[in-house]
Amino acid sequence: AEQNSMLDYENTGSCRMEFLARELDDPSAAPCGRCDNCAGAWYPAGVAEEAVRSADSSLHRAGTEIEPRSMWPSGMDRLGVPVKGRIG
Repeated sequence: AEQNSMLDYENTGSCRMEFLARELDDPSAAPCGRCDNCAGAWYPAGVAEEAVRSADSSLHRAGTEIEPRSMWPSGMDRLGVPVKGRIG
């Protein structure tokens, strides 16, 4: 039920503070006039075309291959994982 309430809070189109107050059984719950749903987003929603092209070119290029380790990390026994030394 709590997880569903968190999802409802995330997806609500009404006042977020009013939503929280109602979840806490506050009889005086009312719109705050300051949250993103009441006052609108305070940040710009658009993205410059040059920024989109730059991100797109970075995200679509080939990555760097990372070779697997040949040794187990130290301290694994303290985590309850009984491995140490070379990886077979």
